[in-house]
Amino acid sequence: MSAASVAHSTITDRMNDQAAQCALSGDDLQSLTAEVNRLRAHHGLSALATDGSLSESAFDHARDIAAMKRLSHEGNDGATFDIRAERRGYDAFPLAENIAYNQRDVPHVVRAWRDSPPHLKALLVDGADDVGFGRACSDDAEPYWVMVVGG
Repeated sequence: MSAASVAHSTITDRMNDQAAQCALSGDDLQSLTAEVNRLRAHHGLSALATDGSLSESAFDHARDIAAMKRLSHEGNDGATFDIRAERRGYDAFPLAENIAYNQRDVPHVVRAWRDSPPHLKALLVDGADDVGFGRACSDDAEPYWVMVVGG
C-alpha cells in the first residue's frame, strides 16, 4: 500500500471515529422527537414516530456533509434525501429534510429549525408519519445535523 493510500485510510478512519463519537444517543433521539412533536402539536398536527430507516439515512447524510464540511441537501454522490431514504429501505414517501451545522445540542438545533421559515415548513409538513435524525461531526468536532420526515 502506498504512503498516500495509508494516509487517506488513516484520515477516513479518524473521520469515521469522530462521526461515530458524535452520533446521537438514545436520549438525544428521544429529546429531538419530543421537541418536534411538541411543536407539531402546538400547530394541530399529528405526532411523528421515529423510524429506523429514516434515522439511518439521516446519519448517512450527516456523516457525508461532515466529511465534506459543507451544508448541502445533495450528497457527495449526488443523492438527495428521497434516494438516501430509499437506499435504507424506507417504504413510504420521504417528504422533507432539514440540515444544520454547529448547533451544540438538541434545543439549539430545534430552535434554529423552528426560527427559519423553510425549516419550520419541513417540521410542520402535513401528512407526515415518520421522522429520522442523524448527527455526525467533522474531523474538527463540528456537529452536522439531519432530520428527514416521511409519510
